[in-house]
Amino acid sequence: MLRNILNTLMIGAIGVALIITGCKKNKDVAPESAGASAFSPQQGGAGTEVLINGENFPYDASKISVTINGIKIPIVRSNEEQILIAIPKDKAIGSGPISIALGDSTIITKNNFTYLRTRTVTTLAGTGERGYQDGPGNQAKFMFTTDWGEERRGGIDVDSALNVYVADPGNQCIRKISPDGKVSTVAGNPTASPDWGINWRLDNGGAGSYNAVVRPTDVKLDSKGNMYVTDDWQGCMVMFEPDGKAHYLGWGGGVNSIAVDEANNTLYLNDCNAGIIYKSAMTNYGPSPADKQQIITGVKWSAGMVVDKKNGDFYLVWHDANKILKYKKDDWSNPTVVAGSGTAGYVDGSALSAQFYYPWGIALDASGNLYVGGNGSAGASADAKDQSVRFIEKATGNVTTFAGAGSAGATDGSFGIATFAGVNSFDGTKMPALFKAPTGVAVDKNGTVYVLDRGNNMVRKIVTE
Repeated sequence: MLRNILNTLMIGAIGVALIITGCKKNKDVAPESAGASAFSPQQGGAGTEVLINGENFPYDASKISVTINGIKIPIVRSNEEQILIAIPKDKAIGSGPISIALGDSTIITKNNFTYLRTRTVTTLAGTGERGYQDGPGNQAKFMFTTDWGEERRGGIDVDSALNVYVADPGNQCIRKISPDGKVSTVAGNPTASPDWGINWRLDNGGAGSYNAVVRPTDVKLDSKGNMYVTDDWQGCMVMFEPDGKAHYLGWGGGVNSIAVDEANNTLYLNDCNAGIIYKSAMTNYGPSPADKQQIITGVKWSAGMVVDKKNGDFYLVWHDANKILKYKKDDWSNPTVVAGSGTAGYVDGSALSAQFYYPWGIALDASGNLYVGGNGSAGASADAKDQSVRFIEKATGNVTTFAGAGSAGATDGSFGIATFAGVNSFDGTKMPALFKAPTGVAVDKNGTVYVLDRGNNMVRKIVTE
């Protein structure tokens, strides 16, 4: 009898111990029974707090580890049914499921969290008022549009020190914008009578002149700071030394764009009216330069050009055909269409389904991605369908909107993007940053993009996290 009583008491004690142990385990760590059912929001940038719902999470946050694509995510607090995390600033997070480690077990959410990078558009220089004034960026004035109906222009480039250079045709000069936004005049003659003569090429025995009068269409730089400029009004090309001394590069007819291939001592020039692309040596200047070599025909109303420094491939904006072409180095007869269906419009998408609206400027970043100034319409029309900068991804050929929209404006702002590329123009998102005829585009060594916002007489800056 006594033995039965003792057995009963022992069994009861063990049962109580199991209950106590079970309760303690449930409040501490129970990886074998914990689970995550959902989380919200499913996308966001740095500082976004994400609430993960589930069951049997430990109260002690030190016993939980949360990661996304291997990046550790800080835990704000936790309880049995929820974990609150805060997304750090780290673009490597990308898009992926949330991984929750509890002891020796790991829970993986079914859905992905997508990190949104921040892209910010600011005004580097220009008040928006047409005129001529050097000085701080918020006081400087440009004349990218004129009373006489300025045609398509968009010359802009950036050097290794992050100085931006723009062709200012209405003021007959090249302007330089330092990284802090200060504007100065570095070449040309804003005060000269616009007789559009090129007699300066014979001054000083053809050894260079400081009184060059030009109405610049495009400007590109080499590593020494020399500026190569086209002027389709006078029909000439000019090389300015950094101090403004001008050298005559020859006649160009309707030349309005120029590209520099310093590795091969080559300039590329377009005669947009005739549909011809020429090449010439960068050193081919003086009072009577040698004839240029014709390399491409049949591309009437071509526009921006750029050379890939890594392999010498040549990219051309075929403005009138709404296409972007690529020519392999020294193969001028077999171009490929990089992007553009040929129909004028504003459609993001795959390479050959995307639509451009008379594009103009083009730039290439260090990864081989292309940027295209979307509105090369005459007169910087605010009614043009495309008022954006487009991004052509090298890996896929996909075209997305980098910044801007299908409507014109003059606003700065920030917005989130899921990848470096951009947003689709048909996702219904109202873009907070707007341009008016963003014709010219350049990209610096850090990936910062600069835009000659022609219709607003401004230079804009786009920084992506």
